[in-house]
Amino acid sequence: MRPIFFPEDCWLGKTLEVSSPPSVWKLTEKIIEESEVISRKDMQELDCVPYARAEFKCCNTSNPDQQALIIIYLQLPAEESMYLSPSMRRREATDREVEEFDQLVKAYKCLQLHGCDFTPQFLGSSHERQDDDGLVPGGFLSCVIFTLVPGDFLGTGTVGCDFGGSGTPCVVLSLSQEDQKRCRETSIPDGMFWTLSAEERAVIRQQFESAFTILFNIGVDVWWGDLDNLSWDRRMQKLYFFGQFYLAEERPTWPKKDELLSWGLALSPIKPQGVECDESELIL
Repeated sequence: MRPIFFPEDCWLGKTLEVSSPPSVWKLTEKIIEESEVISRKDMQELDCVPYARAEFKCCNTSNPDQQALIIIYLQLPAEESMYLSPSMRRREATDREVEEFDQLVKAYKCLQLHGCDFTPQFLGSSHERQDDDGLVPGGFLSCVIFTLVPGDFLGTGTVGCDFGGSGTPCVVLSLSQEDQKRCRETSIPDGMFWTLSAEERAVIRQQFESAFTILFNIGVDVWWGDLDNLSWDRRMQKLYFFGQFYLAEERPTWPKKDELLSWGLALSPIKPQGVECDESELIL
């Protein structure tokens, strides 16, 4: 069982202030928490600092109807220091920024600069220190806030059954009998996308290619981009990207086929071993 560093009893209702622009946000719902506690030896050898990361829904205290998402990065003590006194844990305090936080803020500012309307909108960030009651008094407490995107997630981050062997997909997929045969041994991403009509999938794919080209040109990418990093607003017929954005300094020219496959927006048909699939053969 993983330790909990953001207990809801302590964090829900807490307010955090951000700058650029200045605003105060109240935490209303915890979504997820992740952490990795490491030893002092690993801290030295890997030149890293242990931290916990959590996502919360929040609202603007000046305008409670304004809902947003906040990601918090909290410095943790080394494994050996976890149960020492606050004065001992304070010795490990640093204001060093987590690279993931730094990259996320830079990426959102880049998206904001270029007026990207297909991603969450940046609402502010802060890099402060924990108070005397913190896990590491004086250690970093960083956060970034951005708007929630409308629509429904196109994926779940999991992969379903194929049409050929151990079972059948857990939902009714909108694929022709011929395409079902062509992807007989292909793992199909779970979620909403492959249940949509071919026509609606084509609209989504077209918007993806347009938005991805913009991201590519301004040097922003999403770590491990997949269907669960895409949201589709059916009412407005608009696609949104979200996730762990970062600045990609060096990127090769992107082949359309590879991106569609890696994001789960296309399936590769059965081919003889060693034979690559041509773009015209993709199952769309």
